[in-house]
Amino acid sequence: MSKVGKPFALLVCLLLAGAAYAQTTCTITATNLAFGSYNASSSTAQIGTINITCNRSRTGLTVTITPDTGRNMRWSGNNLAYDLYTNASHTTRWGDGGSGTVAATVNANTRCGSNYCGTLTVYGLIPAGQIVPLGTYSGTALTATVSGYGEGRQASTTFSASATVIGNCTISAVGTMNFGNLGMSFITTDKTGVSATINYTCSAGMSATLTLGQGSNPAAGSSGTAPLRRMRLGATANYIRYNLYTNNTYSTVWGNTAATGVQTTGTGSGQTALVYGTALHATVPAGSYSDIVVVTITF
Repeated sequence: MSKVGKPFALLVCLLLAGAAYAQTTCTITATNLAFGSYNASSSTAQIGTINITCNRSRTGLTVTITPDTGRNMRWSGNNLAYDLYTNASHTTRWGDGGSGTVAATVNANTRCGSNYCGTLTVYGLIPAGQIVPLGTYSGTALTATVSGYGEGRQASTTFSASATVIGNCTISAVGTMNFGNLGMSFITTDKTGVSATINYTCSAGMSATLTLGQGSNPAAGSSGTAPLRRMRLGATANYIRYNLYTNNTYSTVWGNTAATGVQTTGTGSGQTALVYGTALHATVPAGSYSDIVVVTITF
C-alpha cells in the first residue's frame, strides 16, 4: 500500500535583535579672547565664538562658562579684571547661573557635513579705569560646557583671555590757585605763599610730563617756554600778572613745554603735584580777577 505524502510548510523564524539606537553626542570648541592693547582711559571689548557640533539635530542646548567670578588676567603679580557677557551691550554676565550670571542656550540644527552645528558669540570687556603696570597679561583657563542633549551627558573645552597694557595717565582733579583778598600792600608787594594741587594717576613705571598752559589772558610776548600769565577783571582791560612755579622757592617757572614742565614716573596709584604761585604787585581797580590755565599730562 502506497502512502501519499502531504506537504507541510515549515515556518522558520529568525528574530534579530534590533541594533542599539545611537546616542546623541556633541562636542564644543571655543576661541581665545585676544583683547589686544588696553589703557585705562577707555574700556576694551573683544568677541570670541563657541561652536557646538552634534551628530543629531538638537535645540535648547545649555552652555555655561566657569568660573563665573574672579575673572582676571595677570602679569607679574598684577591683576587686570575682565568679564564675559551674552550680549553686545555687556549687561548680562555669562556664567553658570550663579553670582548674578546666566547660562546661554543654543540650537545645533544647522547642517555641517554629516553633523549639526550651532554657534554662540562671547562678548568680552575690560572695564576702563584700571591703572596697572605695563605688560602682557593672560588669564587662567575658563571652561565652556554644553549640556542638554542627553541625560547626564555633557562636553567641555577651555579657552583663555589676554591683553597688553600700554599704559595711561589720568588727571582726576585740579585745585584753585586762590590769592585771596589783596589789600593796599599789594600796590608795592607781591602776593606769594599760595599753592594749588594737581591730582593724577599713571600706570606704574610710566614716564610722564605735566605742563601748564599760558592761560586765557597771556601778555604780549608770552610763550610756552616763558609764559606771561595774567588774571583779568571781567571783560575789562585790567590785569594782574602772576607766575606759576614748580618749586616753593619760586625760582623755576612752570611752562607749557617738555623742558619747562614737571617730569614724573607713575606708581599705579594716585599722585599729587603742587603748583606754587606769585601775584605780581600792581595798582589796579578793585574787583575779582581770574584766569584759566590748562593742565596737560603727556605720556
